[in-house]
Amino acid sequence: MPQRAPWRAIRCPSRRTKTTLRGEIRTLRAAVAYNQHDVQSAVLLAEAAMPQLRPEMQYAMGQANYFYICGLQAVGQYTAAVEFAHRQLAEAYGRQANALAMRSLLALSTIHYEMAELPALRAVATTILQVAQQTGFGLSVAWSHCILGWVHYQRNELAAAEQCFRDLVSQAHAAHGRAAVDGYTGLILTALAQGHPHEALTTIAMLRELLLERGMLAFGPIADSLQQRLSLACEPATALDWILNGQMRQVPIDFWEQPVLTRVRTLLARGGPDDLAQAAELLADSRAKAMARYTNRRLIEVGGLEALVFEGQGDETAALAALRQAVELAAPGGALRLLVDCGPGVIGLLQKLLTAGVAPRYIQQVLAAFGSSAGEALALIRRESQDAAEGTSAPVATLTNREIDVLILLAERLSDKEIAVRLVLSLGTVRKHTMHIYSKLGVNNRRTAAATARRLGLI
Repeated sequence: MPQRAPWRAIRCPSRRTKTTLRGEIRTLRAAVAYNQHDVQSAVLLAEAAMPQLRPEMQYAMGQANYFYICGLQAVGQYTAAVEFAHRQLAEAYGRQANALAMRSLLALSTIHYEMAELPALRAVATTILQVAQQTGFGLSVAWSHCILGWVHYQRNELAAAEQCFRDLVSQAHAAHGRAAVDGYTGLILTALAQGHPHEALTTIAMLRELLLERGMLAFGPIADSLQQRLSLACEPATALDWILNGQMRQVPIDFWEQPVLTRVRTLLARGGPDDLAQAAELLADSRAKAMARYTNRRLIEVGGLEALVFEGQGDETAALAALRQAVELAAPGGALRLLVDCGPGVIGLLQKLLTAGVAPRYIQQVLAAFGSSAGEALALIRRESQDAAEGTSAPVATLTNREIDVLILLAERLSDKEIAVRLVLSLGTVRKHTMHIYSKLGVNNRRTAAATARRLGLI
């Protein structure tokens, strides 16, 4: 008969080991809760985990710190989050630049990013880059390029932004997935802002290739959204039928590019009453999600787009109120392009806020970031004001007879299809005429086009 193995006592884990295991489990649960947007649970779990982890467990401790700091900001305790992060950094740097210090720095950069605090964000990102280059933390190097690129982009320092994003893209395969996607997003939007659509198109193809190679196809909607923004910028008349699908709605709020907001931009370009009502619903949902995470970055962008929807619906009071709230959130941190990227339709509203004395220095910087389009629009506004006082009509770019026909029917609130039937035109031709009208009148929707045309005596 085979001999039995001698009985051996099974050693039970020590109390300290059990405590450490609980700390690790709570850290993992905090990560899950945070990524599922249950930030209150993430804070409580991370807070309970930290005293259970041993000091030498730098990575686990760094993770717990990260979700505690970011969680505090996401529940509205930004000041507490900053203070805790700085205390942890003081202790970590007292030993050496380790994983715990890097995670605390990344957490600090994340909360400054969500609050759109550019000066603080730039300082932290610069420190991350210096430390990461010294220690060889490749993931952190990529994150620092992404963060600095976003800062430069928001300050409208486009050449510097492009360089940062190119530095990131050059090592995208070694970067964290979100950093890589946001880096490509930044490079694409920078190319659009610089007036280089072909470069933007090439970069979108590169992003699609990266998503395929890294098995990140769930984020394909981000590339689709950027493609639509390119189409809206270059050929708006052919881009008005773009719609959201279920996958596009699932893109996490943490990513720079949000397909839902691109859908809003598309609906604004269409400009019909039903389009604007749908845009308002999408923005209300986006605002609720942004408020639940206390992210000023997203609230500023949503506020700018809400202002355009209200203006398109003929409610200038609500439009100015929405934009003023966005301006007051953005001005302290200095992010310009969150509003610039809402489109030139906000220029006139910004000018009215400027006249009312709202954040004058910041608004002047935003208007300057619009470049020549802002200058032309502001010149038109000034001419209209002067001509109104003199009782004359302001000069506008000449509309063709067919464009006048389309404009009259737009003012009667006919849909594109109804206009096409009435004028015996194709739907595509009607949309091209509509976009030409918008461009010549300096507007971005039907209601404003009609109001401007009536004010100028065109219809």
